[in-house]
Amino acid sequence: MAGLALEESYSIVDVARVAGVGVGTVSRVLNHAPNVHPDTAAQVHAAVARLGYRLPARNNRRGPRRNHQPASTLRAGSEIMVIILGPQGLDWMLHCAPVYAGVLHGIEAAVADKGFRLTMRQAADWTHVGRALESVPPNGLIFLGFEPGAEARPEMAPQALQIPAIWTMGSPLTFHGDHIQPDHSKIGIMAARHLLQRGHRHCAVIGAQLGAPNSLMNFRNDSFQWAINEAGGKTEMLLDPRLVIRTSSEHIVDKERLKGIISTLSHIHPRPTALFVESDILVTPIYQYLSAAGIAPQRDIEVVTCNNERPYLSMIEPKLTVVDIQPQVLGRRTVDQLLWRIANLNAPAMRVMVSPVLVVSDPESAPVG
Repeated sequence: MAGLALEESYSIVDVARVAGVGVGTVSRVLNHAPNVHPDTAAQVHAAVARLGYRLPARNNRRGPRRNHQPASTLRAGSEIMVIILGPQGLDWMLHCAPVYAGVLHGIEAAVADKGFRLTMRQAADWTHVGRALESVPPNGLIFLGFEPGAEARPEMAPQALQIPAIWTMGSPLTFHGDHIQPDHSKIGIMAARHLLQRGHRHCAVIGAQLGAPNSLMNFRNDSFQWAINEAGGKTEMLLDPRLVIRTSSEHIVDKERLKGIISTLSHIHPRPTALFVESDILVTPIYQYLSAAGIAPQRDIEVVTCNNERPYLSMIEPKLTVVDIQPQVLGRRTVDQLLWRIANLNAPAMRVMVSPVLVVSDPESAPVG
């Protein structure tokens, strides 16, 4: 089952990227359209075989409800439903995950601007999604949260398959619709280029793990390492998959594990001059343990972090450069994509990546070296 989920996590966009052709070309090849050059078709089929991609069955694609209207005529007051999926729930997002709360605020603002009605439901798994849709179905669905395990197939919520749906954030494995996410690879590359421009050639990364289909966020670590090494630098990868504890009631750093990572960092000779941090939740204890080890943040080692979650960063001194993933922009882009999907029901599933922006703490400070 795990292998199947891994194969199905790829979208037609991934096939197009591997084949070196456009998404439209992939769609024509897979739907046996005429006038496709044999060599191009061969490239596409090779990419499909390499990724294990499967074109979603037509009877499983999310179609319209019987009374559903296309986006161009969607009336004011039409309902868009956000389903908070997974055991964490809305309270967890609002109190423990500022970046998810920011995405939710962006969704709310976009729906209000367009004159639609927003409703929210919580569902621990796909079965509960079906229960949330037992009353009058909405015009469109937005999933936000953490997908249940691969054993809980989305077919357990047949009502959801009949409504245009978008997934935002996270790393869905069994969901086959459009997925809105930060451009994690660009995040790592942007941070690396900033530090390279500042003269750093020996860097470290602190985070959970490298990227994989079930942890797309961690591709920021892969891309940072690649960009530094490609420029002739060196990257120390200080990773622990259990570094951050996420339960239904808390989202915290395992401080003993982090303390051990900082100890390892402090004993590297020569010591890295810059540090890329996977997410903001780690920054406060990193500053604490660096200082305890006699390493002054931003003086002895330059720190760059990701997400720009103000509750985690507001008290940090000295300030640090942040790769801002723009959560409210992600939320607004999610609504735009849902409306596009409603008007383009038969278009292939897409992965839409929103570009981050670099927020430099002190642009006037002198580069290292």
